[in-house]
Amino acid sequence: MNRRCLLALLLPACSAPTADPPRAAAERALAFLFAQQDAAGGFHSAQYGVLRRGDSLTATVLLATAELPAELQRPHAAGLTRALQFLAGGAGSAAARGDAPIDYPCYTAAHRLHALALLRPPDWRAEADLLLLQLQRMQLYEPQGWNSGDPSYGGFGLGDREQSKPLGAEMLGLSTTTAVLEAARAAGMPQDAPLLQRARVFVERCQNFGDDGDGGFCFTPAPDFRASKAGTEPGADGRERYRSYGTATCDGIRALLACGVPVDAERLQAARTWLARHRDFARVPGFAAGEPARLEPGLRLYWLATLARTLAMLDLPGDWRAELWCQLAPRQRADGAFAGVADTMKEDDPLVATPLALLALAPLLR
Repeated sequence: MNRRCLLALLLPACSAPTADPPRAAAERALAFLFAQQDAAGGFHSAQYGVLRRGDSLTATVLLATAELPAELQRPHAAGLTRALQFLAGGAGSAAARGDAPIDYPCYTAAHRLHALALLRPPDWRAEADLLLLQLQRMQLYEPQGWNSGDPSYGGFGLGDREQSKPLGAEMLGLSTTTAVLEAARAAGMPQDAPLLQRARVFVERCQNFGDDGDGGFCFTPAPDFRASKAGTEPGADGRERYRSYGTATCDGIRALLACGVPVDAERLQAARTWLARHRDFARVPGFAAGEPARLEPGLRLYWLATLARTLAMLDLPGDWRAELWCQLAPRQRADGAFAGVADTMKEDDPLVATPLALLALAPLLR
């Protein structure tokens, strides 16, 4: 029995209306998204000013669509072409109009590069090589004054401009770094490339690993109030450490794999064990009661997106696809859009939530 038939048998409890509900959900979500595209090819938030220019949303819609099977992409081929032109600075784009600075530039460049590598439009290689150079300039390493002893070394921040240490580390974190690493590998960067090896230093510092570690990951090893969205906890030595939590741990696993770390390596096995111990599809694991816990509901669609991609990469046993779908399905509205349950990470905006849902759906459909 193929996987699609198996999913159909497993999913009646999700109140799915068709024999192939994940595929139908993806089709409806794509129809909603491309109905929001403007004439120039961009996707613009009406809810959040920082996302109004549209670069990051457009790049993320491109990537989410590119991850899906070709037959689901095909009805939106013209929209995909317009989105690529929008990001390339074509007539009517935000760049051509001279609007406000690009929103989330590092994420945008990484998602755009990854989408190019998957879609491979004509002349994509030249554009991809320029994006790789741009991303390399965004990395925190020696040319900007960082050295291998700095906690931030090798990571990626917002990337709004090339700046010298200590600047340039704004919003430094594992999620951005993971996006860059996966995009670079998709575009053909070899695993021994210096960018990847520097980033691996940063990724490993995000892991609570060793005698006092639980194998999970936090957001950044730098002394930053965002270091762990789940807060801190006492380690075995009594000192406070950043708590491991679900989204960071999945991102950490994906980042190590992108750096070429073998699946059976000790660090990956420790992270995999953490994930197995915290198998929770309904909420992001790792958050304790208290102030940090208020962020958890706002991460749930990102959680399902990174969890789905991680579980597919690890090829873990069990009916995780059905479990994930049962959490995802209720989040889809009648118009095909998805919406999160909280606004703390902008997941209440359907133009943020719907691409995340498609990224979660993609491993179910492959």
